[in-house]
Amino acid sequence: MGQLSKAERDLLEKLMKAREGRDPSLKSSKAHIKLGGGVKKAKSKKGPGAKRRAKDLVDQFGLCPISLQVMRRPVLPSSGQAYDEVNIARFSAAGKSQCPVSGAPLECHRRGPSKGKVMLTPDYALRNVIRHQAQQAKVYIAPVDKEDLLKQLQSLLTEPAREDFPLVAPALAKAVVDDTFLGYVLLSELQSAMDQFAEVTLAAPEGKAALVFPMLVAECLACREPGLINTGIDFLVVDAAWSDAQVLQEALAVGQDPDCRGKVLTAMESKFKNSKYSMMQARGVLTFDTESVPVQQFQARCADHILQAARHPVAKGELQEVLNMALRVRDALSGIDSAPRCPHDLWSAAMAALKSRNRSLDAQNVDRLFGRDNRQVLASLAGSDPDLLHWHLMRQHGRALKLCIVVLGEEPGYDDMNCGVYSDEDEEDFIGSDEEDDEDRERLIHDVPPWRPASAAWSPSGSALRLRRFAGP
Repeated sequence: MGQLSKAERDLLEKLMKAREGRDPSLKSSKAHIKLGGGVKKAKSKKGPGAKRRAKDLVDQFGLCPISLQVMRRPVLPSSGQAYDEVNIARFSAAGKSQCPVSGAPLECHRRGPSKGKVMLTPDYALRNVIRHQAQQAKVYIAPVDKEDLLKQLQSLLTEPAREDFPLVAPALAKAVVDDTFLGYVLLSELQSAMDQFAEVTLAAPEGKAALVFPMLVAECLACREPGLINTGIDFLVVDAAWSDAQVLQEALAVGQDPDCRGKVLTAMESKFKNSKYSMMQARGVLTFDTESVPVQQFQARCADHILQAARHPVAKGELQEVLNMALRVRDALSGIDSAPRCPHDLWSAAMAALKSRNRSLDAQNVDRLFGRDNRQVLASLAGSDPDLLHWHLMRQHGRALKLCIVVLGEEPGYDDMNCGVYSDEDEEDFIGSDEEDDEDRERLIHDVPPWRPASAAWSPSGSALRLRRFAGP
């Protein structure tokens, strides 16, 4: 960057005096303003003290009060408080017309194409001072010139990785999307650049493009502008974007917007419908905290796709967590708290998938499956003989209760549910004694097989149940 003008040097001197007055420990007669606009010490022109002071000045006077990020395009509304243009523009686009810092009313345009928008005056002097000090402090700021900005973005594809790539790449991605929002970059130019990154990403999934591309998609979704959101959704299906955690969170956030959610939720659901998801994506979707009913319905549908899938793309060790998570979500979002009203087919499919991989339901789902209505009898049945379980299975017609008994049979670890209390009240709750005659009660007491530890095996084909005795103490 070139030398500062006289007005910019005066502004820099004013800011430095304000900085020194604010922090007396930084005040020194050796610090002075160089005629060329640089800050230096009397004894060392490029000493570490100058770099530190430049960084402190940028942190104090160069950050936008809204985003707390270095301002690329500082502008002044009528309140006189400097903001980064993109942040105050988004703030006012949300219908807010008061200064975020002082609360003073902000003047708006009264006529023309900008009618109703907040009046903003570019502060070129402050912009140049911030960039000058940021350069001394080794703080990267993306260029404001469109050609330079797009050229630097393109260089991430064609040139070797820079040493400061982790800092430069996200700054460039945000800058090009911000400038598209402000109108400095055309949407078609952004889409063309993203097309190039997507092509390179598909060819080299481990390259730099695969790191930058998700940043661009996430910034498009975070911008909350319809054109940019649609662009982000169009590229969401690319694996490099779909596998990025930040992109997923931004997409779920967009899903809560009534004006934009349909397309993004449909795009994400198609991934689950086609079993193209990982543990990260399943966890991110199923655990997303929202009060939006459409998003909750989307989560329930994704849980259904996971439970009913013929194949599961997650690793064997992760399947237990995914299926149990899907069962909890499906149960909770259906407004169902007790097992007898749970969708039988979903539980059956999940239990079959778990059993085929030597996995099982977790404690929370066992608790949901058993429910309040069956708890007493199931506690008394835990650890019982297979013949006794089979007798109860044939006697009861509730499919959900049958699932509970199956779990007792095939999961020896659930024997601890037997609290040692077996009373007539428990028995009556289970068999429905209000409708049973004395002959049935007598049969229950005298005709059932003896109780002893055993285990049952369940065949998921239809409603068939296979019971086999395991050797045990």
